[in-house]
Amino acid sequence: MNRDPNNIDITRDPIYLLQVGRRQWTQLPDGIECDGESMYVGDDCEDILPDWIRPFLDEDGNVDESPEFFDEAEKQEGDHGWPLLYTEWRTESVWLTRPEAERFAQSHAYRWPKWRVYCVCCEGRLAEILDVI
Repeated sequence: MNRDPNNIDITRDPIYLLQVGRRQWTQLPDGIECDGESMYVGDDCEDILPDWIRPFLDEDGNVDESPEFFDEAEKQEGDHGWPLLYTEWRTESVWLTRPEAERFAQSHAYRWPKWRVYCVCCEGRLAEILDVI
């Protein structure tokens, strides 16, 4: 069942998962509050802000939620020893070839800040069905 003659993934009977990355906070940084739409410095919390967050604040105390901010937040550790922010990967769709999946993802990239195409081995009855196609 070699649907993709250029299969570079060295996987038997591959299928390709288009996965979308969604950022999840395990803990907000000290002194930061969120109203569901934006992040800002809480009342009387200026003195407990971590140093790494200060470059991302504007003069009104709002956080600049740029990709650099989220990249820096992923490097920080919370009180519980876990990263403050991590990426949860959810499968959006399944494709028969990597190029198809990547073309679709690139044409819909405006919907997702992070995406990837992940190759997995097709097993069992699904492999039998796809072998017929």
